Amino acid sequence: MIVSKSKCSEDQSVVSRPTAVSNHDPSIRSFHSHSGRAAVGAGFTLIEVLLAMAIIGLVLTPIFMGQSAILRATALASRRLARVFAAKKILIDSELALEPDIREYSSTKKIDHPPTTFTYELKKISDESSLKKFKNVLIQTVSWPDERSKKKRQDRLVTFLYRPEQQ
Repeated sequence: MIVSKSKCSEDQSVVSRPTAVSNHDPSIRSFHSHSGRAAVGAGFTLIEVLLAMAIIGLVLTPIFMGQSAILRATALASRRLARVFAAKKILIDSELALEPDIREYSSTKKIDHPPTTFTYELKKISDESSLKKFKNVLIQTVSWPDERSKKKRQDRLVTFLYRPEQQ
């Protein structure tokens, strides 16, 4: 509906009765839906929105908890693997640095990332071992504390080294 103004005098304007407007006029905006009824119920109520948010929360909570557990396990595995690689490097470096006639040796080495103290040992096989029948075989061990355990457990990398006696 459009209201027209007509001038009665130069400084007064008077509002006259409304004029008829066609329903097909595109310049007129309507608050009616396509069905012709007023769009009063369009949108969601507060209860519907809160219920939807609660359902989303119930679905996403276990997903995020599972993701958190996976990330923790991945970080732990990454640190453990880094320690294994560091232990292998210590084992190889120590073996290359030893004199050929040394039969027993022990040393410690600290690394910063991940913070760990490694202990390297080279020793003869004990007399109680079934491996004692192999002559000139030594046992090499690199050990480090197990970060998962609250007890004094250690992870170990063990290899056997054949070193013929020097003549």
